Amino acid sequence: MSLIGLRGLIFRITSPRYRDLRRTAEMSRIHLGRFNIASVGAVYASGEPATALEELRRRAAREGTSLTAMHPRSILALRVALHAMVDLTAPNALVTWGLSSSNLESDDFTRCQEVAAVAAQRGAEAVRWASATGKGQSLAIYLERLLPGSTVEIAQEFILSREMLAALDAGADLVKLIPELQGLQT
Repeated sequence: MSLIGLRGLIFRITSPRYRDLRRTAEMSRIHLGRFNIASVGAVYASGEPATALEELRRRAAREGTSLTAMHPRSILALRVALHAMVDLTAPNALVTWGLSSSNLESDDFTRCQEVAAVAAQRGAEAVRWASATGKGQSLAIYLERLLPGSTVEIAQEFILSREMLAALDAGADLVKLIPELQGLQT
């Protein structure tokens, strides 16, 4: 298993009440996701602001609601410096980990959760994969497993008003609504 580093900004759209990343990771031990399990909590983020929005759209569709109805929301730009990340976007990485692209898109998280357990046991601080939305990259960061010198912090927060969420529901471009995001993308 090869682990790589990651430095830069990643993005998360969430309720402002979940801006405490440690608390979010702890809560994820109860509400299991694709790459978190009861023994390994995670904070989910996206490599790009547009991917974070598409992940929120996917969630809204699963819940049978609109983006507007998900108000209040914020987009967090997270500054990360990680030393040990499993990169499932790398060539042959899925095969190495016994995964397929269908595992990354399925609502059955079993196989991904098995990978999360092994990755965390082997020292991974995060896992990165192709987003289930078909656009961009997603990450699960294991805050409690950060190595010395690794950090995850909120660099900037942008409030998404109800009007902005309605505009996004209608197809508006996130970066046009919040031009400052353009300069933050890596």
